[in-house]
Amino acid sequence: MKLRVKKWWAIVGSVIVIVAAAFQCSPPTPPDVLPPVCVVVYPYPGQVVSGQLNVIVSATDDDEVAAIDLYIDDTKVKSQTGNKLEYLWNTSSIADNRDHHVRALAVDKSGNIGYSERVIVRVSKGSTADTLAPVVQMLYPPDGATLRGDTTITVVAKVIDQSDIEKVVFYIDGQAKATVTSAPYQFNWDLRPYADGGVHTIFVEAQDVAGNVGTLYQTVTVTSP
Repeated sequence: MKLRVKKWWAIVGSVIVIVAAAFQCSPPTPPDVLPPVCVVVYPYPGQVVSGQLNVIVSATDDDEVAAIDLYIDDTKVKSQTGNKLEYLWNTSSIADNRDHHVRALAVDKSGNIGYSERVIVRVSKGSTADTLAPVVQMLYPPDGATLRGDTTITVVAKVIDQSDIEKVVFYIDGQAKATVTSAPYQFNWDLRPYADGGVHTIFVEAQDVAGNVGTLYQTVTVTSP
């Protein structure tokens, strides 16, 4: 700590009086020499990626992060101010089943630069598009069942798919009777108009949000009253 001395003088009669006062001075603020800590949060090292993915970078600093730059294969693809960066990376243009690297750097207000670790990912040629049809299972009635013609039953189907289901349509003897857009996939079937002792068909068609269609076909016998 340094003391700064300031003097005043005055003439009192024939005597010069000198007064000295000491003032406390704060030490100068040391310069910021610490670089930011920069991390590629996503994707993970060694991850196999395809299609579009959201690259996420985060940075911290003892003062304040000014900006983040993102590089893919040493080409800068985005700059963003603040301590977080997100970038939607479409890997389709470089899908070659080879390794590619993602890295970033962060700059603080003092100009210090911090570098992330290099994250290596494998860009797959495979498509992430859903091409699988839904699987439809009949919970009730069972295939080949004999049903009383003077009742109403609940036809219940189970639908399994890797995507969301857009709709399930129930057909009786080729005519659509109900369209259901959310689980449970079921409808009430009045058997009285079909009570002729004959065989009738139940057809279920399930479509997912990707447009894939899965079906189920079975028959039942409806007895006369």
